[in-house]
Parts: sequence; C-alpha cells; structure tokens
Amino acid sequence: MNKIFPLQGIAQNYAWGGTRYIPALIGAAARPAAGAPVAEWWLGAHPRTPSRLGMGDAAVPLDRAIAADPVGLLGAAVARRFGRLPYLFKVLDVERMLSIQVHPDKGQAEAGFAREAGKPEAERNYRDDNHKPEMAIALSRFHMLHGFRPLGAICLHLAAYEATRDLAVRVASQGLGQGYAAVMTMPKAEVARRIGAVIASVEAWPALDEAVPEYWLLQAAREAGSTADPGLFAFFFLNLAAFEPGQAIYQPARLPHAYLRGQNVELMANSDNVLRAGLTPKHVDIPELLSVLEYRESRPALYQPTRVGAVINHYPTLCADFALDDLQFGDDARESLAATAGPEILFVLDGQATVQCDHRFQALCRGESLFVAAGTAYRIFGDAGTRLFRVQVGADAAAPEADHQVATR
Repeated sequence: MNKIFPLQGIAQNYAWGGTRYIPALIGAAARPAAGAPVAEWWLGAHPRTPSRLGMGDAAVPLDRAIAADPVGLLGAAVARRFGRLPYLFKVLDVERMLSIQVHPDKGQAEAGFAREAGKPEAERNYRDDNHKPEMAIALSRFHMLHGFRPLGAICLHLAAYEATRDLAVRVASQGLGQGYAAVMTMPKAEVARRIGAVIASVEAWPALDEAVPEYWLLQAAREAGSTADPGLFAFFFLNLAAFEPGQAIYQPARLPHAYLRGQNVELMANSDNVLRAGLTPKHVDIPELLSVLEYRESRPALYQPTRVGAVINHYPTLCADFALDDLQFGDDARESLAATAGPEILFVLDGQATVQCDHRFQALCRGESLFVAAGTAYRIFGDAGTRLFRVQVGADAAAPEADHQVATR
C-alpha cells in the first residue's frame, strides 16, 4: 500500500478573513469569489470539512479513508487511543476580530454533543464530541486576547471609567466568576450605555496604539457596529497579548480567548466546538459559555521552539493529540524522518521540498501538503529558504511554563 498521499485542504470563507494572504499561499484551490474573504485553510479529517486524500485517480475525504483503514493510516496505537485523526491543522488570516470564545474539555464536549443531538446545526454549540485545546504560531505580528487577567487588574481597569466604576466594586466583592457572569448577562441597553460612555472617553484621547486594550475595544465596536454587545467587556477582563513570527502560545480547553489581527498557523485537537461570548453573527449561548469557562487568572506565555536537528524546530505542547515541527532548510539540507508515533501531515509554507519514500519521490511546492501514514520512513530534501511544517501526534513531553502557572481566587 502507498504510504504517502497528496492532501488537498479546504478553504473557509468566514467574514473575518482577508482576501490576499491564503490565496497567495495556496493558489487556485483557495481563490475566492470576487471580493470574498478566505479566513482559514484546513488540513485534517474533521467530518464537517475533511481534506481530500489523493488515492490513485480518486480524491477521497480523509475521514472516510481513515474509517476504511484506521490501523493502516493511523497505526494501531493511535487508532486504539483516539479512533480518529487526533489533530486538525489550519492557516489563519485574521483581518477582522474573531468572536470572544471558549472551547470545551473532553467531558463537556461528550455531554454537550449528546444533549444537542437532533438540533439544527446553526443552533448547536457542539459539532462533535471532542475537546479543543490549541496551539498557535505567529506568521506575522499577531494580537489576541488570552485568558483572564488578575482580578486586581480587572478592577483597576473598570474603575478608570465613571461608567464602569461600580462594576469594579461588584467584581471585587463577587469574584471573577460571578463578576464576569454579571456583565455577560447585563441587558443590552445597559451594555450600550456603559460601553458607549467608555468609548466616548477613549475617542477624546490624543493618541491610541495597539499596546492598549482601548485601541482594540474601539476597533471591535466599530466592526460590530454597536456598543450593545456584552462581548466588548472582554477588553477589561482578558489579557492582551502580542507575539512575533515564530513565537507560539498554547490555549487549553475552557480558557477564554479571541484572535484580533494577523496571520498564524493553528494546531488543535480534531474538533470544531466553539462557544461564543459575542462580537459575531454566529450562534451565541451565554449560559452554556458561562458553564464551560474555567474562572482562573492566567498570564499569556509565549514560547520559542527547541532546536532538535539540523533543520528541525520542535514546539512542545501539553496535549497528547498533537505536536509540531517547523523545518527550516539551508543550503543542501535534508532530514531522515519516520512517522513512527502515528500519522503526519507535511505542509510547505515557503520554498519547495522533495519527499523520498522507498524509491518514490514526491515534489512539494509552496502551499502543498502530504499525508504520511503511521510507521512510514522517509527523507525530506529542501531548497535553501524552504520552510515546512510537520504535524504529528503528540508525545507526553514537558510543556512550556507560565500559561498554566496561575493564581485562583
């Protein structure tokens, strides 16, 4: 049986995406209709949007190919543990802010998916029964909201404006969980009054830049066309983080976050479960979101990969579902690799590479990808300047510090 297969991803045309970055990276396969945004490029086997596996003259949905031969493609250990391709890889182009959101843990996803059986898809919070921890690696300067700020910082920020000063007292006395629930369930007219007054104050500032939450609050209100969305309170409650190309961040399940602007690659468990707090035309379920959130303070921890070979930069994670290598080639560089731990996806971000398996050679150009079956030994040759991502099943490796070193109140 062939062990290396061409893999064709799927574009997602969400309204927050750009119109140039992903089409320029992928080519005709991601070219949108005139003026349409291209927000994400998916490589994986999620049943909602599976990639296509090149098998002879056929293009087979990857989830169906795996269902037909789980041990052959995933390997016995991965098939037994996960029963599916455990990860989903994406390229994102964030031109407009995403919704404030959170993803469930495994138990919450299983219970929610069963509970919502029979509901129309547009009304569902749970599209599958899987958890959704994530890792993001910046391809450009990237801004996001990530986790709850320390309670004192939240209260100081709320107290800085007359319209929200009483909320600072309420949050300080009630604590993070009840305080956040209070603003998220506030009547829209009250949200509009409070946020509108804050924005009026901010618009009088002589200057604003991306380093302060008020800059993004103003941008979010303009993009939403309203000050009545309770999701706007996220700019008081969540950490603002900015990271540079090559830096990564890990987001466990139940942590609130939002992407604000930039390009990145994102690797996650194989799930499309998203609970939204606002700033979106999509389905919002505030009670369910509040029940999924973990109310703890955190500090965004940006980290760099570990160099483990001539061209390999390895990004560790806390999750057994996935891991990532960033391969960057110099002159006449090559690597001998083996997909022994499970299936792999190779994706070329820049340049071109050649993959050798036995006596077969497969050329890969920018924006192209391959699926490598478990247990396959192969070599990669890259031209100088080639950059390639290697997606793998995770190992029980030590995780980066700080994001999970939190104080609970």
